[in-house]
Amino acid sequence: MIAIQNHNYKQFEKHINSSKNTICGRYPLFIFLKIIENSSLKAQLKTKFVKYAQSEQVKDPSKSSVSYASSITFIE
Repeated sequence: MIAIQNHNYKQFEKHINSSKNTICGRYPLFIFLKIIENSSLKAQLKTKFVKYAQSEQVKDPSKSSVSYASSITFIE
């Protein structure tokens, strides 16, 4: 989420590759971050996460859960 808020494509890519995290929207997020990286508005854009929730807290490393996050991007 930090990489997305910072509009950092390389950091997001590194996280996905190293964690093998199966973020459902990772490909649209890659496109989103690449568009921002090449935008003349890059310095004016801000992204904030406004909601985060999990299907359940994971207490055992062999278990998993689903996380949900929503964000907004706006011109500052």
